[in-house]
Amino acid sequence: MTKSKNILTLFLSVAIFFVGLGILSSCKKLTQEETTAKVSIYNAFTGEPVTGLEVLVYQAKNATTEKTNPKKSFLIASGKTSTDGKYDFGNFLMKKAGAWSCIMAFTSDPDNYRLYYGLEDTILTKGSNNDLVLYTYPLAAGIRLNISPPPPFDFGDSLIVTFKHSSGDTFQITDRNILFGQIGYNDVFMGNYNVTVRKVKGGVTTIFNDSFFINVNEQLEFNVQF
Repeated sequence: MTKSKNILTLFLSVAIFFVGLGILSSCKKLTQEETTAKVSIYNAFTGEPVTGLEVLVYQAKNATTEKTNPKKSFLIASGKTSTDGKYDFGNFLMKKAGAWSCIMAFTSDPDNYRLYYGLEDTILTKGSNNDLVLYTYPLAAGIRLNISPPPPFDFGDSLIVTFKHSSGDTFQITDRNILFGQIGYNDVFMGNYNVTVRKVKGGVTTIFNDSFFINVNEQLEFNVQF
């Protein structure tokens, strides 16, 4: 009788174990889904593939394209682009819950490339084959702006210099953030820039435009006579 009881107890224990596994498996299916993702990254000027750029996929809560909120996130996949500029994450699991989004993020290579402004993070579509093609610019060494004579200027005088890259990436310099008539920006995009200089001197406003091309690793000097 005791032997039969032990066998029954063992059978019930095994049954409960497999039922538990089934419940866990069902929960996994209910809360997660399989997604795939691929990315291809090319040089915006030459069309050549970009090799060795790190690509990450992380799960982020309450994320949007404007705010990916990485503080509430965790990494679920990563890799680096191969010699053809591509990386295939294959299949991976992501949460189904509506508050969670799946983000593909691209780290910059500080020595060679930086991605288009605004395309560093991309929200993936759940349960879809996400296949992204992106373009990136090589980096120039930098731009140095020289102002002669240097600020501070007379009361009411001012200077605003705006640099706009062909990608739309823009930065602006005013007389208030120039020390000793010189300021530099490092690791800017290679390529074509339009420059707008707006001077106010003695109550007279003067605006003129210029343009230039800066190459990979080139340091450009831009001079403004105030």
